[in-house]
Amino acid sequence: MFYSKGIYNDDNCKWKNGISRGHALTLIGYGEVNGERYWTLKNSYGPKWGEEGYIRIAIKNNICDVMSNAYSVIASS
Repeated sequence: MFYSKGIYNDDNCKWKNGISRGHALTLIGYGEVNGERYWTLKNSYGPKWGEEGYIRIAIKNNICDVMSNAYSVIASS
């Protein structure tokens, strides 16, 4: 909620270990800055939140359980 910029890298993320999973973000990409790899996620809070509606979360240590809670959508015809 209070993220504003940079690569979020907090091992105590409140989403970890099943706590507060009532909100979803869309994983849209990844990158690296100064050797630190990160996921780029789009939030539904709008462009005034974070980095114009996006957050970068460190890949290491599965911060916020990003990779433990990944889902994909398959459209049927």
